Amino acid sequence: MGVDVERQFQQHWRQYQRDSLRFEVRDARGLTTEKAISLAISIFTIQFMKPGDKMPFLKRLYESMADGGALLIAEKSLASSAWLQDALTFPYYDAKLRNGFRSKQILDKERSLRGQMTLWERAKLEENLQSAGFAEVQCVWGHFPFFCYLAVKR
Repeated sequence: MGVDVERQFQQHWRQYQRDSLRFEVRDARGLTTEKAISLAISIFTIQFMKPGDKMPFLKRLYESMADGGALLIAEKSLASSAWLQDALTFPYYDAKLRNGFRSKQILDKERSLRGQMTLWERAKLEENLQSAGFAEVQCVWGHFPFFCYLAVKR
């Protein structure tokens, strides 16, 4: 099952239609499943949840998973200090400029997301995945400020 709260993503789902796969527009925080989940993929989801909703969501997701099931989770993160945040953010903006984005586009995107995201540091994400119950948590990809983890239920 694929779930997204944004209706605009429906147009992209057609190319992935299968008998064994369905997509729904809904809030993942209220998601319940009939069968145990063997693989869950969460792409930039937690960062848009209210702080008080994040851990209950991760715990509910963990409890819905089959033993040996895996969560692949990608999130935007904070650096571990304000100094590092600045030191790492501006090279990220420079890379966006080199890739064809204009300064106004970068600033407009930052403004549009301000107040909508509550980010965790990488260490906090790892800690919270373990607190939710995942026995194994491993970063499998990263390029500041984005990181992807594999978390396994044992």
